[in-house]
Amino acid sequence: MAEQLEVDLAVIGAGPAGQKGAIQGAKAGKKVVVIDRLGLLGGACLNQATVPSKTLGVPAPSMTIPVSSPSG
Repeated sequence: MAEQLEVDLAVIGAGPAGQKGAIQGAKAGKKVVVIDRLGLLGGACLNQATVPSKTLGVPAPSMTIPVSSPSG
């Protein structure tokens, strides 16, 4: 049998809105649980969709750090 938890607030979805709601509940002294099918904070946009695809679209030169050669 699964463990049972007694909480004041159950937040469904760990995306930005879910995180904000969970933090506000915790600040108010509530016992909070976050439920997300991925099991990762940040939700789908941060972990799978929008943010990673935007990162891949950044040109490589802007992501590299210039290193000076030993000769100068």
